Amino acid sequence: MALVLKDRVKETTTTTGTGSFALAGAVTGYDSFGQIGSGNTTYYAVYLDGGSEWEVGIGTYTSPSTLSRDTILASSNAGSVVTFSAGQKTIWCDYPAGKAVYTDATGSISQAIVNISGITGDISTPDSITFDTTAAETSAVAKLFWDDGEGVLANGLKGGNVTLQIGAQEVARVFNDSGTTITKGQAVYISGAQGNRIAVKLARADVEATSFGTLGLVAETIANGAEGFIIVSGALYKLDTLGLTAGAVVYLSPTTAGAITTTKPQAPDQLVVLGFVERVNATVGSIYVKVDNGYELDELHDVRITSPQSGNVLIYDATTTPTGVWKNANLTDGTGITITEGAGSVTIANAGVTQATAGTGISVSAGTGNVTITNTAPDQTVSISAGTGISVTGTYPSFTVTNTSPDVPFTYTTNYIPFGQGTTTPNQSANLTFDGTTQSAPVQRASNGIVTNNKTIGTSFTIPSTDNAMSSGPVTLSAGVTVTVSSGSRWVVL
Repeated sequence: MALVLKDRVKETTTTTGTGSFALAGAVTGYDSFGQIGSGNTTYYAVYLDGGSEWEVGIGTYTSPSTLSRDTILASSNAGSVVTFSAGQKTIWCDYPAGKAVYTDATGSISQAIVNISGITGDISTPDSITFDTTAAETSAVAKLFWDDGEGVLANGLKGGNVTLQIGAQEVARVFNDSGTTITKGQAVYISGAQGNRIAVKLARADVEATSFGTLGLVAETIANGAEGFIIVSGALYKLDTLGLTAGAVVYLSPTTAGAITTTKPQAPDQLVVLGFVERVNATVGSIYVKVDNGYELDELHDVRITSPQSGNVLIYDATTTPTGVWKNANLTDGTGITITEGAGSVTIANAGVTQATAGTGISVSAGTGNVTITNTAPDQTVSISAGTGISVTGTYPSFTVTNTSPDVPFTYTTNYIPFGQGTTTPNQSANLTFDGTTQSAPVQRASNGIVTNNKTIGTSFTIPSTDNAMSSGPVTLSAGVTVTVSSGSRWVVL
């Protein structure tokens, strides 16, 4: 029952010893303890009239006239229960100094208050509230207290199964629309809404529809069609985490609805991170919830995917305003090229040049997408064309050039040789030949009467035994240069 205080309650008693007081009735002008109400407790003070025995305590009133001595607050017996002597005692409803709450000279209430209950109005405009950080409190619905283990204020939530660690957790109250009971530690996704609550069902990572809206882990067992709390962010305590590894990433399972796994899902399964293993234990394990829903490619802000097909590639389109985007597209066939899009592959083939036509001195071997061209006569690089009055015979490197009309100038394509020009008629039957090294003719004549030679011989030379040689001197041999005169030959320097 309640602790009740009433004004102007005073009676007498003749009780002796340490037992309950038998009340003898109200003193004239006062009320009886009947105002307290049977079963309620109250503060009392009693003294032996004309004596030195006294006691202050807490007692329980029982109708019609008994007051027990439950707790002694102060007494003439050093704070213990008094063994009252015979004689009349006066007893009244008191407000003990040890229980009084009042402001001191600074306006502060400095008395230790164990508990305040029954406040129905507001506590308005306090500057601050300081909690006892050493108190070992247990959670209860609507109870706010200091949780020293977590280092935060804690608040017991509706239903009494979940305690919110203020500043360390984020929770959501949801409606179970799954068609079955969902239990603590299962993963759920937003499936819609019911009334003024988000509706949830068990999440699974095999398709986007049951994973994209993954919200968190269930914080308490929630019956189908009922409301309850889930952890959106922060630690979820008192789980069985045996078999897991502390610090490991936990993912949404692609095979079991609502389950977690430490095996990273691979595409096409959805990659949804649920959080991290915080503590490994069979009964007091915990998981730190931090949901990170994976992304589809077309969910990136600079990617625009339209009707994707096998073989598509990403191409950047800088013309899109206000900023460029990546788009899916097919490669386009070019001249002589074919492109085949497949599931996970693109094949590019040469469909154009498959053969070439061989020309003079060229051979060609052809195959699809591969042509080999070979020069079969690499030495056929020089030719001499006959001009007017000139005939040419032979092949490279030996040609015979004949002046068939000596009075007519001629040229040929390798070296220009003036022959049979001028006013003097040359020997018309003479032939000039050049074998790549030596020029020869039956008769060679200087039409202006002057034959010149270089004063410096810059290249070593051997006069063959079949020839003689002549130079107009003096002549100088360059460093390292020699002239060799074969046996039977002569070299005359004039």
